[in-house]
Amino acid sequence: MEWISVDRKLPRVGAKVDVWANGCRHPNYSIVKRSRTDFYFVPNFAGLSCIRDATHWRPEPEPPKERG
Repeated sequence: MEWISVDRKLPRVGAKVDVWANGCRHPNYSIVKRSRTDFYFVPNFAGLSCIRDATHWRPEPEPPKERG
C-alpha cells in the first residue's frame, strides 16, 4: 500500500490509517479534525498522544483471513 502525502489528500474523518511522522510509522490512528490547514490524528485505542506533524498516511491493511 502506497503512502499518501497529507499535502495531496487527507483521509475521511474516522478512517483507520497508518501515519508517518517524525521518521517513523504510527499504526492504527484516525483523523479527527480536517480543514485545509488544520488536521490531527489520534490513536484508535489506548494512548493520549495526537499527531499534528504527520507528513503521510495510508489505509490500514486488511487483517489476515481465518481458515475455516
